[in-house]
Amino acid sequence: MKTFFATLVLVAICIVSLPTTVAHASALKIVQKPVSFGYKTVASTRPRTIDTIIVHATYNPTLKTQTFAGAFSEWKANAVSPHYAIDRVGVIYQLVAEKNIAYHAGVATLPNGDTNVNTRSIGIEMIYSNKDTPSAAQYASLQALIKNIQSRYNIGYILGHKQISPGRKVDPWNFDYTKISSLFMPATSVFAPPVTLSTTIFQRAIAPLTIAQQSVMQQYSYRARCPVSLGDLRAINVSYHDFNGAVEQGTLVVHKSIAPQTVDAFQALFNQKFPIHSIRPIDEYQGMDASSVAADNTSAFNCRPVSGTSVLSQHAYGTAIDINPKENTNVKNTLTAAVVSIMKNFGFQWGGNWTAKKDYQHFSTNGK
Repeated sequence: MKTFFATLVLVAICIVSLPTTVAHASALKIVQKPVSFGYKTVASTRPRTIDTIIVHATYNPTLKTQTFAGAFSEWKANAVSPHYAIDRVGVIYQLVAEKNIAYHAGVATLPNGDTNVNTRSIGIEMIYSNKDTPSAAQYASLQALIKNIQSRYNIGYILGHKQISPGRKVDPWNFDYTKISSLFMPATSVFAPPVTLSTTIFQRAIAPLTIAQQSVMQQYSYRARCPVSLGDLRAINVSYHDFNGAVEQGTLVVHKSIAPQTVDAFQALFNQKFPIHSIRPIDEYQGMDASSVAADNTSAFNCRPVSGTSVLSQHAYGTAIDINPKENTNVKNTLTAAVVSIMKNFGFQWGGNWTAKKDYQHFSTNGK
């Protein structure tokens, strides 16, 4: 009898000691569908480092209704495979063990310049037509799966296929990155988080970047061959009115030479109660301009080229600001003449005055 109870206690201890990821994986109801193609086995003696998640979309053009079986046939025909797939009703399938390298990304580059994307990533395919959007069930399963993966690895990037292969890939189609944006925001731990203020008095601050902030930026917005040093940049906190009339506090990263005039400009906008959706460093969007624009986020420094060129943007120098970019991508929507005048008074020229392709969201100190 003692031996029996001792065994029960031992079993109970083992159950309690199981890692939470096992329970989480069980709760996700992952269906195992191992493939014999589209991956490379990695020896357990030399495990790979996993720090990236890539979200894809797949559909079978010969089918009216998109199914896992239809997508599977497409992957097999092309000898490629993701680690996971999520069908229209939210069922999660695992095709390749996470320890192995799945051939899902192809020719691709991460924001930090690394091209070994398959080696360090986990690929997730969403199954839906390129004319559709992911279903609510797919978004929910994707969120749960990403959280599960994050519980086991130090994930630095969560990106769409088109973000790592621009011009070559356009998936995931019609994808709302705000559905998963809360899952890839390590920068919120080093930059002051967005906060609603109880006061209507403008708040301001200018500070050099901390070591932690520099570390996050080196992963996302500060890239190789950047024309300015991290020591030349400043994190500025400013108050603004959001679109609901509340007073918020946000953070911009700009060059130290324009930090004072930037703060003054935003105080003038604040005094006019000019509405701004959000003001956050681009690092909270993994340094991805498209994601920041989709969130209508006002930002400044980002060491990147002008879209579609190899010429460095003025954002790479910390001397340009994009204001309400989703609101003002193609037309002058929220940027009134008074707003343009205020920015001009503090040394910023407006992209809406360009003679070539206009950029209504863009303000810079040299007019470029």
